[in-house]
Amino acid sequence: MNLRPQRSSDQVSPNEEFRDPLKDYNRTPEYSDEMEKSLAEDPVTSIQCRPFKTFTPETPLDQVTKEMNKYNISCVMIVDRDDHLLGIFSDRDLLEKVGENYTRLASRPVSQFMTRDPIFAYETDPVAKAINLMSLGGFRHVPIVDMNDKVTGILGPRRMISYLQAFMPH
Repeated sequence: MNLRPQRSSDQVSPNEEFRDPLKDYNRTPEYSDEMEKSLAEDPVTSIQCRPFKTFTPETPLDQVTKEMNKYNISCVMIVDRDDHLLGIFSDRDLLEKVGENYTRLASRPVSQFMTRDPIFAYETDPVAKAINLMSLGGFRHVPIVDMNDKVTGILGPRRMISYLQAFMPH
């Protein structure tokens, strides 16, 4: 049995010249157009991510759904007393987890029906990351948090489309 570490394909043989993988680190990337540049470099906060609604986990389901209806929004964030993200509650949660039992469940806390520990983006993440999260995860909404993990906004399909339309020919 050979216990010596195997040479990985990344390692340089004694006859090869070392190529520094960080040599081009400061090279300015080339983009095919302004939209590609914006997606890669602009933070998610360059998209309108406010206003947004938050509720505490104890808030009754009927209060949350009335507010969603009143403001014509399809997703709210559930936060603790310090505005740290605990979950999200969307129209999908309402349909899939409550459905025809709404009348019976309306007085229960929204925490029983929310999606816990949702995927989120930081304010400093590039727009492309948010689009990637939405696309690969199948999410319509991505909460935005600051570096202290406090909720600062939310991105949804309408806001994302408005952002992308700015790059489309008129």
